[in-house]
Amino acid sequence: MAIDLLEPLPDPPLPTDAEEVFDGKAGATLTAQQYMVNVDFNTKLIPAINLAVVQVAEDIGVSAAAAAAAAGSASAAAVSATAATTNGATQVDLAVAQVVLASAQVSLANNARTASETARDQSVTAAIAAGEGAGFPEVGAVGDALVKGPNNTVLFASVGKLTRSARTANAPLVVGDKGALIDITAGTFTQTFAAAAALGDGWTCYLRNSGTGNITLDPAGAELVDGLSSYIMYPGEVRLLQCDGAQLRSIVLNAFYKAFTTSETFIRPPGYKSFAGLLWGGGGSGGVGNSAGGGGGAGAIEIDIPASMASASQLISIGSGGVGVASGTGNLGGDSSAFGIVAGGGRPGTPGAAGNGSHSGYSDQYGLGGYAGGNGATSGSFTLRNSTYGGGAGAAGGSSTTLGGYSLYGGGGGAGLSSGASYAAGISSVAGSGGGLGVAGFAPAGGGGAVVSGLSGAGARGELRLWGTF
Repeated sequence: MAIDLLEPLPDPPLPTDAEEVFDGKAGATLTAQQYMVNVDFNTKLIPAINLAVVQVAEDIGVSAAAAAAAAGSASAAAVSATAATTNGATQVDLAVAQVVLASAQVSLANNARTASETARDQSVTAAIAAGEGAGFPEVGAVGDALVKGPNNTVLFASVGKLTRSARTANAPLVVGDKGALIDITAGTFTQTFAAAAALGDGWTCYLRNSGTGNITLDPAGAELVDGLSSYIMYPGEVRLLQCDGAQLRSIVLNAFYKAFTTSETFIRPPGYKSFAGLLWGGGGSGGVGNSAGGGGGAGAIEIDIPASMASASQLISIGSGGVGVASGTGNLGGDSSAFGIVAGGGRPGTPGAAGNGSHSGYSDQYGLGGYAGGNGATSGSFTLRNSTYGGGAGAAGGSSTTLGGYSLYGGGGGAGLSSGASYAAGISSVAGSGGGLGVAGFAPAGGGGAVVSGLSGAGARGELRLWGTF
């Protein structure tokens, strides 16, 4: 009987095929080969061959019987049997060849897949290198991801895992710190680095000053960071540091905020557009006597200076509060200055005699442009004067019944006395309020309180609160 032709195999996958095309062809080829072996060979072809062999054997038997009857027909039957046997052997050889071909197709498909995966891995490696060159973080291990674009192309690598190293003292930044968050939680020290050549081109790390100290960045030897031999990272600042194999550069990610409570030299950090803040002088101290005035609060002024106009180093001068006294008139608070801007100190409180004396020149509603401190009170009656930026006037002495002056930004005036009766200190919305009787003003800028006898309240120190903008 005739054997049906086999279904042609589908086109095999090629190394040049796109991944999805390759996977489709490979799947179809393997499915067709499975069908060919399980159905065409095992179900159809091989049983047909076996049936043919059985049939041949039966034909030989019939032919032998016929040969006994007729020699001529026996010879013809023998020829027919030989032909049938030869045809069956040919079919078997064909089946074996098909199996060998199917095995070769499977091997070819596996080799093509391996080549495709290798090419994909090479493209990912190239994309990661390109991403690092463009400033993107390096892909590490667990938690990292590839950002892909159209046609499954890799755009850049993104980090899903960031290692944090908390420190309170200097440990040189080295190759092993690549990609880490170096979090300085306390201390004032100099942060050093391995040589730029050792760090290598493409090294990056995050550096954060989350403490209250000043951290000086100092590269190895004569190397530079942001074009400088060194500079200070003030509290709150976060930078992304990058090395090109020769020097270090940084990008400010979070601005600093620092409160200067004593005089100090400010080192201008790079990467900022301007510096802004509030500056206060020191408060005046209260007077001493039965009718003595409180010390005036110090004035305040806002600072907003372009970084290009700030010198590389700038002395920040913080005024001291007026010292309390044991008799007579209190002491003047010191002026504070920064970037050529001055905030005046508060005036002292003055003892007064009931029914006489006067008060003049105290801060007007706008604080004389924000520079002046409040005047300390003297004897005599006068109208309460508050201020926006100027310090509040001290509470009145003498026959006055005036409370300490209030201020929005400046310091509050200290408490005062009138014939032994006390009058409350003024408060401040932003700075320190005035002190009560015999009590020091509150920092920053508060005026000290008067006292009948003993030591009067001292004025509070000045202050600068400074931050960067970018």
